[in-house]
Amino acid sequence: MRMIMKKISQILSSIYSYEIDFAIYLPKSEKWSLNTEGDVLDPDEAEDPDGNAHDFVNLNGLSYIFDISLVDQIRQNIIQQTDVEPSVEDLFSGFIYYYEHDAFKRW
Repeated sequence: MRMIMKKISQILSSIYSYEIDFAIYLPKSEKWSLNTEGDVLDPDEAEDPDGNAHDFVNLNGLSYIFDISLVDQIRQNIIQQTDVEPSVEDLFSGFIYYYEHDAFKRW
């Protein structure tokens, strides 16, 4: 497991450098911004076989948020509606909207 915290802006700007079945882990205890730090992890490695979170996840107060595949779906939805590649800010806005509403944002 990598174990390097990075800003959401870094994660979203390099979304294709991660395996599609990996997931974004962020602190649920704070309001997220592009500067919020989290990580992209293999969900199978973020928890042990008994469902207990890995020390790195616990120590950093991280929780599973979305699979990378869902972030790609959010990106594709933005492109479908706007005909342009989303900026990191737009992708983050779509990410937050989906998290809060369990639905794609209308652009």
